[in-house]
Amino acid sequence: MSGQACEPCSRRKVRCDKQQPCSNCKRRKQDQCTYPEAQPIDRIKKLESLVRSLGGDPNDEESRLSKRIRTSRASASASAPQRDAQDARDTTEAERGQPIMLEQDGQSYYVELRAWHSHLGSDDDRQNEHNHDVLMSRPLISRTKPNALKGLMRTDYTASLSSQHPSVQDANFLWDRFEHSANPLMKVDFDWALEQAASIERLSIQSLFSLMGLTIRNAEKLGIHRDGTLLGLGPAETESRRRLWWYLQHLDLALGVRCGTTPLTLMAAWDARIPLNIEDSDLNPEMKEPPPERRGLTSLSYCLWTYWIVSQQRDFFKDNKGKLGISWASNKTLSHARKNELLEIMEEGLNQRFLQYCDPIKPLDIIIQLTSRALICTMRMFTLHPMSFSGAGMTDEERHSQLMEAAIKTLEYNVALNSRPEIRRFHWYIDGYFQWHAFISVIVEVTQLKGSPKAQRIWDLLSDLYTYNKNLLELSEDRRKLHAAELIISAWKARHTADASAPMPLCVTILQPLLNEHRVAVESAQPEAIGPLEPVMIEEDLNEILGLEFQDIDWSFWAGME
Repeated sequence: MSGQACEPCSRRKVRCDKQQPCSNCKRRKQDQCTYPEAQPIDRIKKLESLVRSLGGDPNDEESRLSKRIRTSRASASASAPQRDAQDARDTTEAERGQPIMLEQDGQSYYVELRAWHSHLGSDDDRQNEHNHDVLMSRPLISRTKPNALKGLMRTDYTASLSSQHPSVQDANFLWDRFEHSANPLMKVDFDWALEQAASIERLSIQSLFSLMGLTIRNAEKLGIHRDGTLLGLGPAETESRRRLWWYLQHLDLALGVRCGTTPLTLMAAWDARIPLNIEDSDLNPEMKEPPPERRGLTSLSYCLWTYWIVSQQRDFFKDNKGKLGISWASNKTLSHARKNELLEIMEEGLNQRFLQYCDPIKPLDIIIQLTSRALICTMRMFTLHPMSFSGAGMTDEERHSQLMEAAIKTLEYNVALNSRPEIRRFHWYIDGYFQWHAFISVIVEVTQLKGSPKAQRIWDLLSDLYTYNKNLLELSEDRRKLHAAELIISAWKARHTADASAPMPLCVTILQPLLNEHRVAVESAQPEAIGPLEPVMIEEDLNEILGLEFQDIDWSFWAGME
């Protein structure tokens, strides 16, 4: 029998019978009944070692206070007089949810709500009021972390999924085990649908969107969605978390749009603020107060302008009590005048925050200028489309003229982006944002214009697009590219019939032989004739890997195009 209570009983402040093991640990199978060292000096050394592992020195007064500072409530961190009104609102929300960052067992945890210990034992077992306060301020986090795959893997499986991808054999084993042991209890889909899912051999945009959901859930578990000022974190860590969270939101939105949906997280009530407009050198881990924001553009400005657009959309959503979604530009229930008001807010904000500071010789500034203008033109085009137009006092001819002007300007900005040699290294990123809506709009327009003199501007634009967007020439990899090429050739034939003297546009000269080669390859059923794989990776291959491709398009959307 030991002379002291075991460690589990000591932590819970319950009476211990000091047996080997004690009755409490026998009853609670997850506890390991261990007793402290017999010598008090050994126990003190052990406690000091534990404190040092958590980042402190037991002999340092500041270290003894550091944990209390890190886990203090948001009201304490926001009590400084220089905090603005937004800080005060955030503090009030934080007090309701009581979010904290806790360090335990050498790891940091984010806790949304504090789960108090309810098994404090009898009054005789409580040592004093101080120990009671310490216990009540500590969230209940399980120290035992069972392996999520325990009992699932076969006994001879030794590879770690965290360090390498499973082999084909192991992946098949895991899938068979899921069908046999998990699917009968879950039934999240039809059996035939699961069979189809198991046969997918390439990573699609849909699967990336699903994986992004898992990533954001993990970020929420770490509390990245809560602003660091609410958690009492330092300026450097706060900024790091902001940058990560906002990039995840931007990427989640980009993938969602390509899947035809709006991520639910985008409009949720998270409160991580947009990162500060500062240079990395303005911040260091030792700083206690955040540095002032810079006026003008910084190396972070390209990210900030995309984050600002997302933030503005969230503001529209909140100001209209959730009635105004991310696709408000194409919402026919919203008046055209109201859409123009929202567009003016976005355009004015972009001008004041970013565009007025852009330097036309800096690559990232060029991208900000052109993509911002293209964004406004694209959104204006959506407001004018016949399937979403909800205005009055404008004739169909006027509306159609403004629609085509917006579509043409959008594609002219694309040509400018792809023709500037100083931003060629960023083309892998730009390719993922090609405006197919505007592209198909001008193709349909030039088909209807036939021999009209107005058509020449569009033919010149199409030739420039195919000159500077080489990926549009890969007809076999995306059926939209093939369909667009066929529409262009049909439009040229109609124009040539109306005006035989018209010179053949460059885009037609490029596309005709490619279409002929594609037809021959399809008819002869020889896929290898489409083009052999390049054995050596080149820059274009890297751009294709990094670029986001999406294979499907709802061509019926364009059936109502004028």
